[in-house]
Amino acid sequence: MLPVVKRNRDGSLTIYIGKDSPGKAKEGNRLPAPGMGPIHMVMGLYRLKESPPSVLPPVAGDLDPPV
Repeated sequence: MLPVVKRNRDGSLTIYIGKDSPGKAKEGNRLPAPGMGPIHMVMGLYRLKESPPSVLPPVAGDLDPPV
């Protein structure tokens, strides 16, 4: 999936979640969801460190979540 994900002009990322396609041009940013009943979403946020076990270096402008 990662090779087809497209970022917005400002570098942000839009993810479309639902049973219907958002259109062919946006399909790479789609997470399919069931068509009936509620869905429950969970987002895991991880704080990156400069030392292991972090796998990515911090980038200027990254989100600094509250502690």
